[in-house]
Amino acid sequence: MSAELCTRTEKSIGNRGRPAAVLLVFISFVLGRLYQTFSVEKTMSVGGGSTGTRVVDGTCVKSWRLHGETCQAGVEAAKSFEKVYDSGFWQSKGTASDFKKLGSQFYYHDTHQAVNGRQCLTFRQSLSGTGSNKGVASARSLKYLAKVVIENKITSVLDAPCGDANWQFDDFATDSLPVYLGMDIVQSVIKNDNERFCHHANKRFLQWDVALCSLPKWSTAQTSRMPFELVHMRDVIQHILLESGCSALQNVVTSGAKYLILTTFTGNSVVTNGQPNWPISKPGQMSPYDLALPPFSLPKPVDCIKTHEVGDPSFEEDFTCLYRLDTPEWSTWKNGHQKRMALARALHKKAGV
Repeated sequence: MSAELCTRTEKSIGNRGRPAAVLLVFISFVLGRLYQTFSVEKTMSVGGGSTGTRVVDGTCVKSWRLHGETCQAGVEAAKSFEKVYDSGFWQSKGTASDFKKLGSQFYYHDTHQAVNGRQCLTFRQSLSGTGSNKGVASARSLKYLAKVVIENKITSVLDAPCGDANWQFDDFATDSLPVYLGMDIVQSVIKNDNERFCHHANKRFLQWDVALCSLPKWSTAQTSRMPFELVHMRDVIQHILLESGCSALQNVVTSGAKYLILTTFTGNSVVTNGQPNWPISKPGQMSPYDLALPPFSLPKPVDCIKTHEVGDPSFEEDFTCLYRLDTPEWSTWKNGHQKRMALARALHKKAGV
């Protein structure tokens, strides 16, 4: 075959191949658009769904779906906790001011303070309060949460309230959970959490009032809707009204969750004005509730640890306890909700709040 013939043959083949090439490009474009439409969906509002494992064009893409009704937070409670964050009430005005200046960069910014006249690096502070500072304030809580996740082979955790998620992911067991949902009543906190962890396919954050709304469920493309296995409620019941605390616990126990981690107090620390579980007058205040006593009357936990180490600046005599919810005792407990609510109202009336 001559060189000229080879040239003509190649041109002929090339001309015949162009329609096929154009068709392939068109098919690739269509398939790409379909993939983005049906597989790569934006972070959803409650009630929708999304799948995927990447961040595309700045859009939050998650590896699991969330299912549930929208939850309108209680106005009084939401405003009370918003003030706590805006004022730095549980931390310091300086911390709140630094966050307003830095935004999400606050959590990637070294903190220094004067110690004996020298500037020393300190553990990262939290807008959620000194008890959520990284380091000694949260070390025992983190270790215990990770231990529960590992020993019970837990794959899904609902964290309420999650606050600013300052310490929860400082262990591989918690950071790598296949499914993590953080919920808080303060919208600005949730907005910041979603911004910081948008690129984490396993994590979602949602404004939610656990005292008012039943808990959502989750699924993946391969599974049906299911409850979260573990609900983590650190330092929350003691900061809300007795009735709200009873409602929140009822919503958790009826959600189908198998495990619950709670903060509780015991002993003399729970007695105020001669009355155990003395109620607070508004959300955001604090009372050292013993959750084994009325109006809560929780069944016995699986085990407990002291939440804080001696020497912790935020030291309180509270305990972190693990409860197994799929037992006959908890089935009986669920049926006493109305009685507990009536008792909570009576205690508030007695206290004049």
